[in-house]
Amino acid sequence: MKAGPVLLVAAGLGLAAGAWALMTVKLLSYARRDRPREAGKKDRKPPDPRSARETAAVLAGMAGMLLLGWGSKPWVAASLATLGGAAGLGLTRMMAKLKEGSERAAAIRELTVLFEAVELYMRAGYALPQAMRAAALLTPRLRRAVGECLACWPSGPRRALEVLRKSLNIPEAEILVSLLGQVDRVGLKNLEGVMQREAYNLERLRQLATEINIAKRPLYFTLYRALPLAAAVGIIVGPLLYRVAGVLRDAISFF
Repeated sequence: MKAGPVLLVAAGLGLAAGAWALMTVKLLSYARRDRPREAGKKDRKPPDPRSARETAAVLAGMAGMLLLGWGSKPWVAASLATLGGAAGLGLTRMMAKLKEGSERAAAIRELTVLFEAVELYMRAGYALPQAMRAAALLTPRLRRAVGECLACWPSGPRRALEVLRKSLNIPEAEILVSLLGQVDRVGLKNLEGVMQREAYNLERLRQLATEINIAKRPLYFTLYRALPLAAAVGIIVGPLLYRVAGVLRDAISFF
């Protein structure tokens, strides 16, 4: 079996296999993440899903390339497996980075909405827990974190807000959570406009992060669209390179 065409043609197909595996693992991780957790349950460090996704993508890429190179020489099969694993790992990390950036921007946007709504509800006469419960209806991504905070509120506002900070797990949320603690202690009138100003600064940070992600996306899209072209070029150029290598080998053996 000719190794050159197989190596070049199988590269694009191995990337496709890795992408399918990544999509399957992502759907399974979404299903596990959306399961509700019991209120009052002790915080446990969840397993990192990135390692599972990367392992699945590497194995899928290696398996796809090995199937395409079935019956070839051992060194060709080893090269195909290495290429497929590297392609699957690279694709997984690139997609995970894009997903992390988009989720972070969405969380910051909802965090801004949450704290602006809390301030408005407290001006209308709501207590802090009631304002947080009403504002959580406007932020689906943060609803679970706010619910865990309110479940711990009878144990004390300080402990409940600490639970909120850990559940949000966003560096930008620490200042605003501390402001909620000050509002609970001294009242909203003494902090007039502070929460709104911090929410505005948070929105500016989100816009800056979004602009940075937009600047990076053309490079990713260019690489993604270049994969079919690389596969087509491999189909055409692969036999030519294999033929040139055969001619050179015959010429060297002749002399």
